[in-house]
Amino acid sequence: MNPHRGPLRCLVILAAVWLWGAINPLYRDLWFCENLLVLAVLIAILATYRRFRFSTLSYALITAFLVLHLIGAHFGYNEVPPFDRYEQWGWTRNPYDRIVHFSFGFLVVWPFRESLLRLARTGPRWSNALSLATVMACSALYELFEWGFVVLMYPGMGPMFLGAQGDPWDAHADMALAALGGTLALIGASRFVRSQ
Repeated sequence: MNPHRGPLRCLVILAAVWLWGAINPLYRDLWFCENLLVLAVLIAILATYRRFRFSTLSYALITAFLVLHLIGAHFGYNEVPPFDRYEQWGWTRNPYDRIVHFSFGFLVVWPFRESLLRLARTGPRWSNALSLATVMACSALYELFEWGFVVLMYPGMGPMFLGAQGDPWDAHADMALAALGGTLALIGASRFVRSQ
């Protein structure tokens, strides 16, 4: 089997979703800002592809997270359907950004773990602990970057871009959900490995 087939499929999926999202996004400035993350991840993966290749599973997990992020970028995290009808369900806010932050931890902890196992040659326990710490650090850095970027570049778009929806604990909840997602993924993976 061609080792490039999996990553190429992931790239095609990302390109298709990106093209869909680029057509008439609800908020063009927001869409542009949110796409900076996707661009940074793709540049890093493409720049290191010859020296370090993830497993097909890791590429698929990264792609799944980026697709979720691109959907949020297209609609604006506060207005992603069908969650935009959140009041009808008795919720106080659109939960899509919470879902994506949880998914970040759940989906991306495995590629981090794979990197640590192969590059740093850490053992499985240290890889688990350090990959979860990396998820938590990336989540915190993203919240800080997001806040700083909006304050400097788009001060009037704070509530829309930051997705706070009136929640003063939004950044804290987002970081906690990323940590929870990563923890659950690692627990699930270790139980699966033990059962094999």
